[in-house]
Amino acid sequence: MDHLTANGVMLGILPKKGEDVDLVGPIRSYVENTFSPEEATSSEEDLTRLGLLRSETVANQQTHEQRRETLLAYYRALCVVESRFPISKQSGHIDVSFSWADAFKTHKRVSIANVHFEKAAVIFNLGASWSQLGLAADRATPEGIKTAAHAFQQAAGAFAMLREDVLGKVGGVGGGDATADLSEECAGMLVSLHLAQAQECFYDKAATDGKSTAVCVKLAQQTHLFYEEVKTALASPPLSEHLEKSWLAHVAAKSAMFHAEALSRAAKMAEEDDEDIGSAIARLLVASTELHAAHRMAKNTGGISVHCVGAVATLRDAVDEQLRRAQRDNECVYMVRVPAYEDVAPLGAAAVVKAVRPPAEAVDAATEDMFAAIVPESGFKALSRYTEKVDALIREENDVLALASDEARVALREMELPELLIAAEAGAQPESPPGCGQDSAAGSGGGLPSPLDEEVASIQGAGGLAALRGGPPRLAEMNEACTQQIGAAQSELDAEATEDEACRGTYGPGVWTRPPSAGLTVNLREKLASFRNNLAQAARSDDSLRRRIEDGVDGVLGVLDPVNLAAAAPKLRAPMLSTLDDSGALPSLRAALEDLEAVGGERAGIEEMMRRIKEDDNIMGKVMAKTDNYDGLFKTELAKYDKAREAIATNVSSQADILSRLRATHARFTQMYDVDAWRAATDAHASSVRAAVAHYRELSSGLEQGLTFYSGFAEAVNRLAGECEGFVENRRREKAQLEGVVARRAEQAAAVAHHQAAAAAAQQNAAADQAAAQRAMAEAQASAAAAQIRNMSMSAPPPGPAPPPGIAVGAPPSPHGYYSQPQPPAYGYPPAPQGYPSAPQGYPPAPQGFPPPPPPANYPQPPPGVGPPYGGYR
Repeated sequence: MDHLTANGVMLGILPKKGEDVDLVGPIRSYVENTFSPEEATSSEEDLTRLGLLRSETVANQQTHEQRRETLLAYYRALCVVESRFPISKQSGHIDVSFSWADAFKTHKRVSIANVHFEKAAVIFNLGASWSQLGLAADRATPEGIKTAAHAFQQAAGAFAMLREDVLGKVGGVGGGDATADLSEECAGMLVSLHLAQAQECFYDKAATDGKSTAVCVKLAQQTHLFYEEVKTALASPPLSEHLEKSWLAHVAAKSAMFHAEALSRAAKMAEEDDEDIGSAIARLLVASTELHAAHRMAKNTGGISVHCVGAVATLRDAVDEQLRRAQRDNECVYMVRVPAYEDVAPLGAAAVVKAVRPPAEAVDAATEDMFAAIVPESGFKALSRYTEKVDALIREENDVLALASDEARVALREMELPELLIAAEAGAQPESPPGCGQDSAAGSGGGLPSPLDEEVASIQGAGGLAALRGGPPRLAEMNEACTQQIGAAQSELDAEATEDEACRGTYGPGVWTRPPSAGLTVNLREKLASFRNNLAQAARSDDSLRRRIEDGVDGVLGVLDPVNLAAAAPKLRAPMLSTLDDSGALPSLRAALEDLEAVGGERAGIEEMMRRIKEDDNIMGKVMAKTDNYDGLFKTELAKYDKAREAIATNVSSQADILSRLRATHARFTQMYDVDAWRAATDAHASSVRAAVAHYRELSSGLEQGLTFYSGFAEAVNRLAGECEGFVENRRREKAQLEGVVARRAEQAAAVAHHQAAAAAAQQNAAADQAAAQRAMAEAQASAAAAQIRNMSMSAPPPGPAPPPGIAVGAPPSPHGYYSQPQPPAYGYPPAPQGYPSAPQGYPPAPQGFPPPPPPANYPQPPPGVGPPYGGYR
């Protein structure tokens, strides 16, 4: 028959519709009151993000992919909120009621102050988003049918998560807390519905691609079984009273159609392959009956798709036609009895779909950093409990390892191993000349009792006798270095003192007035002399220590040389007569010891493994993502240490087997060799080595004291040399300054002398000029007097009456009275001859071009300790 149900009508789930609530404000107030205002301020970004996620969730305006990402992000945020902030109606809790409508009856709405109710609504809408994506896919194309099958399985996984992980904490419908769409019965029904629709997609694809009848029968039968589960849930409370009847009619029709598909295809296969017409008719009778009942139910129920009703009718007619044809063939040809349907072999079913839950990382809030700084006391307590469990586990396992190590150590000491093995292997080697082919183990302290072997090994590891021999030359080098440094400092002081005396001789003590260097360096020279004496004493001690080391190396210390130590180590000789079994004792003993050493080395790796696991074992995020059932989380997280615990158990078991084998081999070994004689020789050898070690330690201590002395003495010499160098530098700097002052003073003294000479010359020139002027004036006066005398004698008038007082003699009367301007006399000395200069007034000014000498107060002052220039100021 033809495939008639491909691309049939399917059901999609609409998302729940929520109302906006103020989630951010109450949480902020809770943080301020419970923790601190600073915590609330630092959490502002997280609060804003939380509010944005809820707004986008309620708005439902994104694409399917964006909406699913928002829903998962909001779910993780709610997990963080759940672990940190209590939301309920209780006093002291955050009172925020989340309001959501029923997805199937939108007029029913409830508000619950429970974060789990909010989480349930989010996961329901996640499943609804996948359901809508599958419903919208174009199942007429191969790619579309794959998309639909994938989406329906994802939807089934979301509703499975809702039923198994979330609804148990919301509260039952009977309590009146949540709507029926958030019941476990509804979530289970939705899981089966979407699995049935995903299986239907696979059946449609197989039928369209022409897969075998057997494959199609199994796929159709499983689709029928899924739809039967849905039908049972819809026919039972509480869903039978909550969802519309069209849901049940649609699912019943789907169940009957796919059962009929499986039965009719199986009947056709039976007719063609086995010629079992009886079982074919029995299956077709059941298919026809179910299709007729489903058609009547679908036709009489409102709201069911016309396409679905038509598909049932078409398939019913095809099955009825196939049944009539089969019955006619049986009546005319085969005439076999038709068995009851219960006696017919049941049909096989193949489920090729499953509920795909959201990825663990998509819903795990352990990686969220929202409100990371806010950790409630419950989180700290839970983490502390887990840390105590981890510490106890590691401590217990480390104790097991330590006990195993102690057991091995005690067993080896009881069996005198590996000393016996080293001695036997040394005795098994052929004799060789001293210094040739000696056993390295014996040379490094092997064969000696503990802890003497460890002391010898440490001596040889530090360089042994060669390091001891190299000590005195090193001390001599350090002594010589200090001696040279002291000599260099002395030379610098002497050179500076010589320079100072040379300057004093050049300039004279009156000018070079600073203290002599020889008097200032007394303290430094005494220190240098003291240091030189200390070095001489240290050199004598170094020489004494050198002689003792040379004597010890040639004497008692010679046994510590690796070659000599190997040669002197007691050896176990193999018996002259031995069986084949005896010859294998030594290799067996060596192999057992190597195995025991390997097992001991593994323990360090196991301890390191547990340490690394603990370093990376941070479950704070996981603890904060849960609010209960910490024991289950702790059990899961502690499982990461199981590998280390198994390794410890294996290690301890392996050591027990090796020790058992080692004891048996040791018993056989001691029967072959003369162990008592070896013990006596070992004691004597150990005594000589112990004395050599003590002498070595004494000499090494002397070397260490010498190195310590020179290390500290070199620092003191460096400081003293630095003081000498600083003194010399300061004195030379002071010398340069003083020489500059002396030179400037000499220049200033010359300038003063020059000024004084110029001033004297100017004064002399002014005096000469004045004297010449005075002589000229005297000569002029004399000539004038002589002329007046001559004039008077030549024209003297007759005498007249005397003038009034105050009137010049010979002056005529003034028209203005006696007190007017006097007139020239009519008698007396004649006026002075013209052309004679008047008498000079005072001294002429100083010659131009000669600056006055600077006053002595303007000279720069000499530096402290320096006197005036030789001869004083001028």
